[in-house]
Amino acid sequence: MTGSFLSKALRFAFCAALLASGAAKTQGDATMPTSNKTLVVAMGCFWCAESEFRDPQTHRPKKGILDLKVGYAADPERTQGTESPTYEDHPGYVEALKITYDETQISRETLLNTFWHNVDPFDAQGQFCDKGPPYVAVLFYMGEEEKRDAQASLEKAKSALEASGNAPTQTITTRLLPFKSFFDAEDYHQNYKTKNPIRYNYYRWACGRDKRLGQIWGKS
Repeated sequence: MTGSFLSKALRFAFCAALLASGAAKTQGDATMPTSNKTLVVAMGCFWCAESEFRDPQTHRPKKGILDLKVGYAADPERTQGTESPTYEDHPGYVEALKITYDETQISRETLLNTFWHNVDPFDAQGQFCDKGPPYVAVLFYMGEEEKRDAQASLEKAKSALEASGNAPTQTITTRLLPFKSFFDAEDYHQNYKTKNPIRYNYYRWACGRDKRLGQIWGKS
């Protein structure tokens, strides 16, 4: 049984045990205070991506993060097969996380650093045991300023990897792409770790996520 098949089997088995409440919906941006910003990232499994931005003890979003939504972000380099993506049907989309934050309390640089240190930047086929286009790592940007921030974070990640000596000859394949659209995932996917800790922890362990992150970034 391949890792990718195991991953899909585990995740669909877990989801089948839950009730899918509500359909995915377009995530609109209401008027926000000027200090409130948005960051959209794809880090493979969106259950795991979301957990990295929550306090491990309280499970609340980390200080400065106002809202976290897992969902489906359109990949601008692929054709979207539907305008209403769901967990079972989202061709042309990647599993992603939408972070709303107050930049007076937490910096974009801090969030980007968390992103890089929780992905395998060398895997162009997916992330960890999840393989295929929906699971690739992507850093989305909105406008030229965010594009420059994304590029600067990429250079910082390269420097960190070179300094660590963990991957001196490998090429970073994580893409930096313009944001197109984002749809919320079904309710049962939101804050999945808190709702289903046993299933979540088993899936994460079986996927080998932390082991691989340790090899790359030295994360335990």
